[in-house]
Amino acid sequence: MRPTAAGRSWTVPGGVRLATHVGQVIRDRITSRVYPAGEPLPPLRVLVREFGVSRSVVWESTKPLKADGLLLRHPFLGYVVAARHPDGPLASHSPTEQGGPSCIPCP
Repeated sequence: MRPTAAGRSWTVPGGVRLATHVGQVIRDRITSRVYPAGEPLPPLRVLVREFGVSRSVVWESTKPLKADGLLLRHPFLGYVVAARHPDGPLASHSPTEQGGPSCIPCP
């Protein structure tokens, strides 16, 4: 079912904002390690095509993930899944040990 406009926010069935829905799907993929710690998030164009939404919706959906420490912004890679979640580890090794980018902070 296509999302419908409710005022200025796009919603999916159940009244959830579209950006919130996309963000929750990405969050679920991070916590279930579909998107592994220390690895880049798929490119914006891939997520736009997959979810069938605009770039601004995907960009907005990443804001809470960045605020929660799940995503980090890397100048050349885009968004990278944090090596560790603030509430507990996502990975058992540092990103460098996993072959990931060495610039990811690992507390």
